[in-house]
Amino acid sequence: MSETQTVLHLVNTMEWGGVRRHVLDLADGLTAHGIRSIIAAWLPEQDPLHDDVRTVHLPLYAAAGGRKSPSGFLDSLRILRELIQGEQVQILHMHSRYATMLGSLAARGSRVRRLYTAHNTFDDMRWLPWYPDDIIAPGAAVRDHFLAHARASDSRRLHVVAHGVTIPALPSIALDQSARFCFAGRLCEEKGVRVLYDALLLLQKERDCLPFVDVIGDGPLFHWLEERVASNFESGTVRLHGYVRDTAPLIAGATALLFPSLGLDSAPYTPLEAMALGIPVIASDIRILAQLVLPGLTGRTFPVGDAAALASALSQAMNERERMRSMGLRGRELVREEHDMLRMCAETADVYRQLPRK
Repeated sequence: MSETQTVLHLVNTMEWGGVRRHVLDLADGLTAHGIRSIIAAWLPEQDPLHDDVRTVHLPLYAAAGGRKSPSGFLDSLRILRELIQGEQVQILHMHSRYATMLGSLAARGSRVRRLYTAHNTFDDMRWLPWYPDDIIAPGAAVRDHFLAHARASDSRRLHVVAHGVTIPALPSIALDQSARFCFAGRLCEEKGVRVLYDALLLLQKERDCLPFVDVIGDGPLFHWLEERVASNFESGTVRLHGYVRDTAPLIAGATALLFPSLGLDSAPYTPLEAMALGIPVIASDIRILAQLVLPGLTGRTFPVGDAAALASALSQAMNERERMRSMGLRGRELVREEHDMLRMCAETADVYRQLPRK
């Protein structure tokens, strides 16, 4: 682009991992394309983003973050309208369904061009009237899901831009060390936390012992899991770390990343980051991951919600450490070829260029 453009990235909350990383990576990478980014979102009280000059806090939630605030919604509308006018925003890039409603109201009457990235796949999309004419899907499966479930989707322009990550140095892995698995994500129903717990119980019964399992994340099932880990597993085998901002040091060197999602993810960052580190992924066979987790090549899959199948995959991985390592290296090359950070930013900038001017 010949002149600097200003993009406002709108998210309802920056509290959780994947969307947060995506938006921050875009904001950094788009500068090389002459694009200035502003980020508007609700932020937890101690979040370091409060000190980032690009970031504007929106009072969308109560202080603890669990409950939406009606008065905060109205205040956020005012803040966004002032931002759009005062910062001469040309493009409003919305990153959640709630943000599409808020952003569409804030941009009403302006010449701002709107864009939505479908970070999650929901089946109840059909009656939401807020989607703009241009949609970014992180993969073909997300695009097809949107076409099948969103109202008037065939009249919209859908752009496929794969999420991208940086490729770090390859960590060393000692195959003579004990097997260690890692789960990283929000501890909630849709992430398959109960499936993981049931699988670990079955694995312990089968092998009379457990490998080390690092569980990274917080959420509504944290205390539920904490109580059962303390009651049923030997101390120190299943380690609950809570929320960790930088998960890479814990994921690095693992035998595999565990991803038992029940199906709400669009193109989750955690498997991408694990594969970039050369770590294979053991994941549920949701369609969204079909082009990423290739059975026997970059990891293993099991039927969604099947704890026994997950336990079997874990046992097999423990018996085939060298093969798992080879899968991890193939996964790293797949990410390098198809999910490069620079490519993601360049393709997003190209989508911005294609947005019709009002």
